[in-house]
Amino acid sequence: MNLSRQIDGQQVTISVADHHGPLGEDVLETLQKLDAKGPPLRDGMHVAFGWTVLTLTRVGEELRVYEPDFRSDPLQFTSPMVYDTLWVLAAQISLCKKVRVEPQVAWYTHQVLVRRGVLDERRVYLERRAPSTADDSGWFIGSVEKHDQPPLSDLDAMPVLEVYRRRRTLLEAMALPTGYLAVYDGDVLEAVLDSGNHNLLGGTTP
Repeated sequence: MNLSRQIDGQQVTISVADHHGPLGEDVLETLQKLDAKGPPLRDGMHVAFGWTVLTLTRVGEELRVYEPDFRSDPLQFTSPMVYDTLWVLAAQISLCKKVRVEPQVAWYTHQVLVRRGVLDERRVYLERRAPSTADDSGWFIGSVEKHDQPPLSDLDAMPVLEVYRRRRTLLEAMALPTGYLAVYDGDVLEAVLDSGNHNLLGGTTP
């Protein structure tokens, strides 16, 4: 669906999935507030929204909202259908509301430490530690079945966007704050543990 709004004499349009309509309106509201603060919206402007960045592109007489193209190269190309950004954001907002925490977004270019090969395993856990550098998300992805501490040679660093491309459901948990841990069985979130090891989804701790 297309959503449009007149902002300071310009028509601004965003294309979203039907079920992302409310978030699409949130994007337009954000853009209207940015325009009011200045500078005015313009072709080529980049706007941070949630975990990624949106780009304004002039198409004919209107400005259209584009997102990084996760189907090709999200650092070089954009897509006119704003789906991936809002899919992740909707999932993250829903989870954070469910476990009653304030979201701590992991930026799409920030790094995740991953045990080599773990993204191909069925049961994995994500643990958020204090970031060590400015571009560190703080997230570590490990194996539920392997309890040993892997050597540095068995660890890889990759951007959040690469985790999304390879196993997108894990992004659902990546707005949980530092000190939290999430356990997945395939695409199913089994548990969210706080710093006291309480399962905030209920049930027993895996």
